[in-house]
Amino acid sequence: MIKVKIEKEKSIQRIVIKGHAMYDEMGKDIVCAGVSAIITTTINGILKINSSLISYQVESGYIEIKVCQESEIVNILLENMIDLLIELRKKYKKNIYIEDEKHMKKCRNNYIKYDNIYVEEDAYLNHKFTKIY
Repeated sequence: MIKVKIEKEKSIQRIVIKGHAMYDEMGKDIVCAGVSAIITTTINGILKINSSLISYQVESGYIEIKVCQESEIVNILLENMIDLLIELRKKYKKNIYIEDEKHMKKCRNNYIKYDNIYVEEDAYLNHKFTKIY
């Protein structure tokens, strides 16, 4: 599973993406390819505007993006990247997990509202989505 962790204050400060989608074998995994394309396009777009706005690290199964200089355009591009990952997650829930601490809200009894869906709190905390409402 690909896990995306987003750290925010007023705007995005850091994003860590790690893991593998495991949707299909290496070289044929469309989920991994989609995530890679979204992230690479975002990083390259920001670097074209100003290479000092972010720093990033890429290793096998790991990408970290840090905002070095806050700017409206960086935040817009990173928010767009997250929106695209959320859209991909809607179809491939077993392959992508997105944790955005500032946007998670507790609601109902024992459920957490996240990305406009309700997830059992125990399943969310254990990173096991058995039922999604």
